[in-house]
Amino acid sequence: MGPRQTMRHRHLHVAIALAAAAIGTSCSSAATPNQTAASTRAETTQVDTTPEETTTLASEYPLYLSISIHVEGFRNEVSNLDMFEIHRDAILDVAHSALEHSVVLSFEIGTIFVEAAATHDDDVLQQLIDRGHSVQVHADVGGAGTLRLDDFAAALRSQRQALGAALGKPVSHVSGICSQGPWVEAAIQAGFESTNGAVAYCMKSLRTENVPAGAEWIATCTTPSDCHGPMEVTDDQRDFPFIIDSSQDFLTDADAADNDRGILLSVSESSWSLDCLDEGLDAPRCSASSADVAVAAATLDAALSRGDSSRVGLLQWSWSIGSPPEAAFADELFAAFSPAVESGSAEWMAVADVAQLARQQVLAAS
Repeated sequence: MGPRQTMRHRHLHVAIALAAAAIGTSCSSAATPNQTAASTRAETTQVDTTPEETTTLASEYPLYLSISIHVEGFRNEVSNLDMFEIHRDAILDVAHSALEHSVVLSFEIGTIFVEAAATHDDDVLQQLIDRGHSVQVHADVGGAGTLRLDDFAAALRSQRQALGAALGKPVSHVSGICSQGPWVEAAIQAGFESTNGAVAYCMKSLRTENVPAGAEWIATCTTPSDCHGPMEVTDDQRDFPFIIDSSQDFLTDADAADNDRGILLSVSESSWSLDCLDEGLDAPRCSASSADVAVAAATLDAALSRGDSSRVGLLQWSWSIGSPPEAAFADELFAAFSPAVESGSAEWMAVADVAQLARQQVLAAS
């Protein structure tokens, strides 16, 4: 792991990556969902995948807060109903806890979970939407090796259409696409309008002359897991989503991107796991605690202090959890952000909705 991968509090990130592969064999269960998905699920060919319009631009904005949960990791849940139900119930528990605190989550769904929900005729995805959360794509495509652009785009398009069909509504956002290949161009070609989860491995696609100073070590990185720390970005790039259109120069030439055809990138704090904020990225084992909440709260304070209310800014968190957290920890976490939200300084919003708002602002200014 390169020298820029070490814990730095100025790079604290929290995206909720529900690393389901690590979820334990038991967890608190939510009520079994009603089996209504079959009657409402649309056919892939019938789904309009054009992203929905968002609200009119304002003159001032709060700092938007977003939490992304990557729903992935249960490899056998399509064929194993018990495994699927463990995964489903863990997801619904988190969704319900957030709802009690008026927190909006972004559930970014892996292809296996989409297939499992359809196979078991379960309406979990609709339940997430009914609870006010966002459901988008976590592709987990790219990774090690280099995919051809057409193959990369086809894989992403397939997932976008499959999830859109399951929801009966379009999806516009994708995570899990960092690659040393053309990940930006593939996402655009597949019809996505925004992406997040930008870890250091995304820099593998940069031409050598476009690698930021201090990030030259990325050349020696061989796998995404070894380079899951923060990218080397400016404060402006971290705090404010921006449009990109090339995998080879997306950090150094963002101002020259084609705003009409590019994809909106949200960097924020995409590489940190909430339960490791106090321990650091290199910790062999992490446990969620009050110390992690304190670090997350300090990150929020810092973001608010350097914020610009005239621009659409985002503080986005991830949460890699090995097993469902204690309810008390979730309560403490959400409560730490309540003062900023109640004062109007911050507002919870799904990352895809923030991206749409930021895109509108960029286009209006161009």
